[in-house]
Amino acid sequence: SFCTLLGEGDIFTIMNSKQLTPDEFNRCNETFNNLVVNEGSSRVDSVLKLRNVLQALGLQIDGGELNELIPSGGMTVDNLIGLLERLKARHALPTNSFGSDTQQAFIAMGGGPCGEGDVSTNLLMKMVQDFGLNLDIEKLISEVDLDA
Repeated sequence: SFCTLLGEGDIFTIMNSKQLTPDEFNRCNETFNNLVVNEGSSRVDSVLKLRNVLQALGLQIDGGELNELIPSGGMTVDNLIGLLERLKARHALPTNSFGSDTQQAFIAMGGGPCGEGDVSTNLLMKMVQDFGLNLDIEKLISEVDLDA
């Protein structure tokens, strides 16, 4: 995929929102100031510097894509915030499909923390039987499975 969330350290704290939270916004500003402004610049003007900023935010973008992300004249903190909002929107969970319990169950059965990946129907059916749940699996799959 174009962007990989590196795990616990990634900037995104609430994945069912497509906008940056105040904490995410502040972390973006702090990281930009620490890695760009404190080094005497006001813009990210190289792939290496952009990679470092994104990695500090817990994100990794394919190397070939980085060049295309830097606007002519360099990336300002506002450009970086816009990029992060686009990345978050791309990785955001649909607000009607995952509650925190559902998301944790999805991850426990092999799905990714950002809604990526798959959980096999057989595994889901086995878990429902093992826990003695009274669920309409077909209905659940039709409501939650975005690829169906």
